[in-house]
Amino acid sequence: DLFGNPVHKWKTEYAPFYAVLKKNGNLVAALIDPANNLNPGSTGIIQELDWSGNVLWEYKNKNLKLDFDVLPNGNVAAVIGEEVPANIAKKIKGGFPEAESFQGIFSEAIIEINKEGKIVWTWHAYRHLDPDEYMLNSLSLRRSWTHANSIKYIEKDPINNEEAFLVSLRNVGRAVLIKKKDGSIIWKSPESMLSLQHDATLLSNGNILVFDNNMFREPSPSDFRVQFGSRVVEINPR
Repeated sequence: DLFGNPVHKWKTEYAPFYAVLKKNGNLVAALIDPANNLNPGSTGIIQELDWSGNVLWEYKNKNLKLDFDVLPNGNVAAVIGEEVPANIAKKIKGGFPEAESFQGIFSEAIIEINKEGKIVWTWHAYRHLDPDEYMLNSLSLRRSWTHANSIKYIEKDPINNEEAFLVSLRNVGRAVLIKKKDGSIIWKSPESMLSLQHDATLLSNGNILVFDNNMFREPSPSDFRVQFGSRVVEINPR
């Protein structure tokens, strides 16, 4: 409640990572599959629970990662990890060179899942991102190209007034708006504005709020504000 007292609790079968409370009182939760214990940032299970904690439906995928969002139709948009095809991986620039010993470079896809557990829409980062534009931070591991760490469904985006997803691509320092209709990138944050950011969110005024971790950034002699420490930035995408 408003005083910080717990008014209801759900007991889950597995350790929860993140959860969303729906308007009807149900809880949609990302749970950590015990088989994914050695894979940081992975979850593996999404469940919807009623007020009493009964599981209404679930979706399992060992590649589920970090964040998801619930769409107005009840479907869930989730981030999954996937390997980048070799012909594209070799074009990716930047990253920590010692990580070259790892086999393959990984990125993310977005999937929309219905309550029957079927994937009804998919977006692949490697098909829509130009490696020349989306360069790895110099101190990020090359094995993880984009590292999408937040996703928000947008019913009407501030650029075209259409369905979109707002996604934070941590390791390339970009927040992007993805048009759901065709998967194209309709907006991206300017180069070097963000550094290893989290939690891109659309505000009611059409601006985008981002928690900028501000890590691994080279000091700017012209702007003291971006040299040290984390910050919150509000961006006008228009």
